[in-house]
Amino acid sequence: AADCLDQRALTDLLILSLGPAADLSGQPSACARFLSQIMEQDFIDNTKMEQLIEDLPYPLENFLSCLVIRFSEKAFLPYSYLQFQLEEIFPHTNMGVFRGDIVLFYSQPVRPAEKLNFSYEKLNALLAEFSACAAVSNATRHKTYLRTEYLMACDTLRLAAALKPERNPS
Repeated sequence: AADCLDQRALTDLLILSLGPAADLSGQPSACARFLSQIMEQDFIDNTKMEQLIEDLPYPLENFLSCLVIRFSEKAFLPYSYLQFQLEEIFPHTNMGVFRGDIVLFYSQPVRPAEKLNFSYEKLNALLAEFSACAAVSNATRHKTYLRTEYLMACDTLRLAAALKPERNPS
């Protein structure tokens, strides 16, 4: 009995065995495909965006933010494990790996007053454990702005790295 793995340990092992941007079938995640599609096109109208959003695993609430997590070391990262840990902080949130970063489309029903509604302490602990930084875009109600929100979060990470290069991944 002592040498048997419990269900949580087996789940953790399965998640660790998956490559970046993979779902349980080993295929690229719906979020990774969504990110690729919105980044490859210069303009996406409301109709096309709604079609793309339908393929996401979780519905999007009224106000959307893009959170980008960037790592200083990208040689080997347990992306699936990280996504599993992020699911604890951001339940029912669409996320995927894109260009080596983990990208989350966090949404909530009301406009955030100051901070988004998640545990910043838990996120900071995870970021510290993996020498990572995160940037969060403005919250918007316009789904067609998700590409812009992603680019703003990436630009914020680049600015942070320039201002404090010893504390931020490149």
